[in-house]
Amino acid sequence: MAEAINPLILRRGNGEQLNRLLSYTLENEQSIVLHIQQIKNSDLAERLEFFTDGLKILARKVKTEEKFRNANEVVMLSWAVTKFAPVLIGLGFQIDGDRAHSLFAHLLKNYELMKIMSPTLRRYADIEPSLAHMDRETLLKNFGSQASVEPQRVL
Repeated sequence: MAEAINPLILRRGNGEQLNRLLSYTLENEQSIVLHIQQIKNSDLAERLEFFTDGLKILARKVKTEEKFRNANEVVMLSWAVTKFAPVLIGLGFQIDGDRAHSLFAHLLKNYELMKIMSPTLRRYADIEPSLAHMDRETLLKNFGSQASVEPQRVL
């Protein structure tokens, strides 16, 4: 999502910036929704590094902050999930081809609204967004303080 849109997302409530690329909102007590910002003048390897660093920051927060005590999943709906599915799977995400996830309809509605306001998202309008999700245990195992996860495929 475009950087200009990010403050609108975070202003909705329980959210914050993790780094230049990633932010999150606590959609409900159980679900942390990731949001991706555009980083100008960065290559794919640098964005992958920001992505994994952001997940490490999030894992530390999930492990230590009270507001995450009931959070049991991290979800993300984006064109980037579709385009970079093998990388996300390598990091521990599951990609749902069907739309059965309880947050899918809600996230898709928000995504469609953001697409109207964001030139970045409009550029990727021809790529159908997909949903990626990771459970709490996988996040902590793969990105907690002792974790060292390398993607199986490079962006």
